[in-house]
Amino acid sequence: MHITDNTGMEVIRLQREFQCWKASCWCACSDCCAHTLTVEAPVGTTVGYVRQKCSVCQPIYAVQDYDHNELMTILGPCCVTGCSDIEFRVTSATDDQDIGEITKNIYLPILPMVNALTTADKFGVSFPRSLDIKQKATMIGACFLIDFMFFERPPAPREY
Repeated sequence: MHITDNTGMEVIRLQREFQCWKASCWCACSDCCAHTLTVEAPVGTTVGYVRQKCSVCQPIYAVQDYDHNELMTILGPCCVTGCSDIEFRVTSATDDQDIGEITKNIYLPILPMVNALTTADKFGVSFPRSLDIKQKATMIGACFLIDFMFFERPPAPREY
């Protein structure tokens, strides 16, 4: 994925290698099945990684720096469906303190036209203002990986 600024210049590149399994937490116990996202900012300079961790039920991700040191952990809910916002907690890897979250905002049923007019998803990413800019870019990458793994669905087959 290429993320550009308002002048069209690419400022962040996200790369994820193909994996056979999509949203299964226990498959991440094997290195060949765990999803890993590489974040480059600027393009050509790796600033961090988001790596799926082994879990029985709950989705867990490690946010790592360019040297694969774990900086943060993202903890998702066991069930990623529902009719309210879905929160993925972000904690510090050193002391398990909450430092932010990634939230999938669910459309309200009182606004049915919004769902009819768009297939866009709405996410929120929060983190400390003092967080290093490279780690902020990696957190944005984590948001896209979570969206891909849990909320994107293949297009419905066309009927003619």
